[in-house]
Amino acid sequence: YSSSTKTLNENRNKQFLGNFTWNIATGHTLNIFIDRQSNLQTQSQYPLATPYDPSSAAPGLDNWSGNAWHDTMAVANYHGQITDNLSVSAMAGTSQQYFTSYNLYGINVPYLQYTNPDTKQTTQPPGNGSSSLYYLKYRMMGARLDFTWDVTDNHEVTFGGERYSPTMAQANIPNPNSWTYSYCSTALGPTEPCSINGVSVAPGSKYVQLSYAPRIYYNSSPTYGFYLGDSWHFAPNWTAYVGGRYDNYAMTDNIKIGRASCRERV
Repeated sequence: YSSSTKTLNENRNKQFLGNFTWNIATGHTLNIFIDRQSNLQTQSQYPLATPYDPSSAAPGLDNWSGNAWHDTMAVANYHGQITDNLSVSAMAGTSQQYFTSYNLYGINVPYLQYTNPDTKQTTQPPGNGSSSLYYLKYRMMGARLDFTWDVTDNHEVTFGGERYSPTMAQANIPNPNSWTYSYCSTALGPTEPCSINGVSVAPGSKYVQLSYAPRIYYNSSPTYGFYLGDSWHFAPNWTAYVGGRYDNYAMTDNIKIGRASCRERV
């Protein structure tokens, strides 16, 4: 607690874990793995009727904020024996992480600030909205398929392909109703006007500014490749291995920044 508020911090975690194996038939097996985790951290603030006395805290919230994380991973692996000399292996999976921040009133309620140009202090009223909403989302998806051919007991050939596609998106979305109230200080002189974003404001005049500039970032990196490997154990102490692969990598990087706006009302 502080001189004016009592703060309660909470941390909650949930997890689900599953691993399943299905023996489809002789030489054919499917395995599925799933992991899901959720975490929520919150902070609750209650006003104090008596400074530094937590027992005087009001029952109603003065402010609340929280951060939430969600992690999910799912992977499926298949192995099959097609013939005595040829087998196949396949994998597909996804991994996702999601983070977001919350506020008691969010960005649907106006965010207000009162700035004193003489003392340089900024205050905010009770029940104020959040200044911004932040979220981050990451996703990785991939798949692989390869074949193994046992040419002889000492000779093995492997070939296949794989594809992976990681994407990430994050945004810091300001409150569209972010208002800053202030006035033109007379500290420089009773007749000296203020210039607010190119607008001349008379000394002592009150004004309000509205600002909004969203920022969204998106990144995608699809990748795919093909490979071939030849392993030959041609002598008791000798093994030759020859392989090659082709990979294609691309990256898309987008940043969108909204145009900042500022309006004055005197």
